[in-house]
Amino acid sequence: MTLHTPANRASQADPPDRAGRARNTLAKQKLPAKILLVEDDPGVANLVPGVLAEAGLGHLGLDRVGTLAKAMASLERKRYSLVILDLGLPDSQGLDTFRILHGRFPQAGVLIFTGRQDEGLGVAAVQAGAQDYLVKDPSQFQILGRAVQFAMERQRLVLAREEAEQSLARSQEKYRFLVERLHDGLALTDPGGGVTFANRRLGQMLGYGRDDVGDLTLRLIGTQGRPGGGPERRERPSGAGWRRVYEARLLRKDGTVLDVLISESPLRDDSGLPLGGLVLVTDNTEHKQAEEMVRQAQKGESLARMAGGIAHDFNNLFQSLQASLEGIRHQLREPGGTDRALERCLGLVAEAAALTGKMLEYSGRGPLRTEGIDLGRLVRLDEGRLQSLAGPSCPLTIEVDGPLPEIAGDPHQLLQVVAALVCNAAEASGRTLRVAAGWRQVEAADLRQGYWPEPAPAGGWVALEVQDAGCGMGPELLGQVFDPFFTTKDPGRGLGLSSALGIIRAHHAWLQVDTAPGRGTKVRIYFPPRTGASAPAREDPVQARPPAAGRKTILLVDDDPVLRETLVEVLDMLGYAVLEAGDGLEAVEAFRGCPDRIDLVLMDATMPRMGGREAFSLIRELRPDVRALLCSGYSDSLSQEGDRQGGFVGFLKKPFSIEVLQDTLAKWLTATPAGPKAEA
Repeated sequence: MTLHTPANRASQADPPDRAGRARNTLAKQKLPAKILLVEDDPGVANLVPGVLAEAGLGHLGLDRVGTLAKAMASLERKRYSLVILDLGLPDSQGLDTFRILHGRFPQAGVLIFTGRQDEGLGVAAVQAGAQDYLVKDPSQFQILGRAVQFAMERQRLVLAREEAEQSLARSQEKYRFLVERLHDGLALTDPGGGVTFANRRLGQMLGYGRDDVGDLTLRLIGTQGRPGGGPERRERPSGAGWRRVYEARLLRKDGTVLDVLISESPLRDDSGLPLGGLVLVTDNTEHKQAEEMVRQAQKGESLARMAGGIAHDFNNLFQSLQASLEGIRHQLREPGGTDRALERCLGLVAEAAALTGKMLEYSGRGPLRTEGIDLGRLVRLDEGRLQSLAGPSCPLTIEVDGPLPEIAGDPHQLLQVVAALVCNAAEASGRTLRVAAGWRQVEAADLRQGYWPEPAPAGGWVALEVQDAGCGMGPELLGQVFDPFFTTKDPGRGLGLSSALGIIRAHHAWLQVDTAPGRGTKVRIYFPPRTGASAPAREDPVQARPPAAGRKTILLVDDDPVLRETLVEVLDMLGYAVLEAGDGLEAVEAFRGCPDRIDLVLMDATMPRMGGREAFSLIRELRPDVRALLCSGYSDSLSQEGDRQGGFVGFLKKPFSIEVLQDTLAKWLTATPAGPKAEA
């Protein structure tokens, strides 16, 4: 009986060159050119070699054993291209014979050649994994060779498939090994942006464990380079399309934020349809920290340069002051001989105060006397001075683009900014300069042009522009042009551009520098339009009057003992009684001892232990109607509504003259409770 499996039906045809096919089958799979015949009947065993030779398989070696045990032992020692197995052996009978051998050696191809003519048994054998089932019948011997050939081919295909699966598994394991051990996070996304795969590192970066990494999502915050965000860091072509690389912030599972660098590449099929994307995520925390360290180092360098320049200027002032004071000591014997030296000392103090003012302007805390300003008109009125600053070799043109909305600012300081920019441009150019004022709409694209110390919000602004035709600057100098005492020419000699930047910040304005080597420099300042139609009304000053016949008592509070001693002498000279306190706590205790005796508190703003604001709040609890003047070297100490509501009636900016002190005290000590309102 021949079981007509698909292989047997194919074997009915007589293929040409059977020996060549057999050799190719063995060569392709590198199978051993040997067959194991498991047959206990010598007569049948002697016929098989001849049958194989007639089929062109005579080149194959043939080992013969007569029992299942010996077959198992042979398979332990050698590999065979095929096993021809009889199911009736001395030590095993029936289908169990095949099952035992195949269960132990599943890789071995088995062709069953038995005397049992049982179609059900044949079907069961093939279903169990046998390559074929032939019955020992003289009429079937002629197809044994072809059955062996096709069985070997099928075995080759089985082994080839298994080897391909193993190779694929090894390849997958290799790439999984590499992907899981990447230092960076990696994710695959679908066309909608959903994460279909994330490696272990990405899970660790975003706070996901092994069990919940499948729930990972990429939630972007403050992204640059995506729709609605800022400019892309860089974009370059890749094999499958455009690869985008940009900085972003990712929201972690616990709600914290991680700075990252993201590289996105699209994935497409052969027809170009999108399959999703490959996303590489790099932890950018250390890079950001390094950038911050560089910025801090640059700030330190800037401060060191500023400290050196200021020390130089102050040393010159103190040297002159010391010489003048020593001259006074020698001239005291001569009547009137000290007048000139005293005038010189007062002038030096004024210069020192002016230098301190520039330092405050650099910090953005200089005194502001704001009013409504037509920027175009302000620049035009100052055209003559600006031309003289530029010099005869630099013709200056001024352009004003129509009527402009008013801005709120200090005209003196704004002209100082324009002067600093014009001087710098003239020094850099030596040729034509252009100053322009107009209305400008700032778009997101503008933020990608030039250098911005701080990027401006998009919107409409009143713009001031100073342009030169000089040599321009490269990116290595852009970050330093507004440092104190920085210059590319002679040694640094001033706070010009640095104080200009401080004034710009104090006016809530924004600055842009557009420059490149060989094409000059354009500086733009963007001022917000003024809100409100008119400037606040000013009160008529109260005429200063000497204190009443009875001596008024002033509580003087300052932590500087030298300044406190000086002010005590001045107040005594002006006819006031003085109580002293070295800080806020001492002031509260001093007031508590005689609350009805004190007429006014002269309070420093910043002191150790307790500042002036907190101390006066406690003093007002003791006596709500008491008046106080706040003193500080900063101009914004009384600029907030909270200070006025806190009871301070006025403000004295250090350094102040004796005349200013006398007038201010007289104003508030002679005013009735319904008199002047607190002033900023």
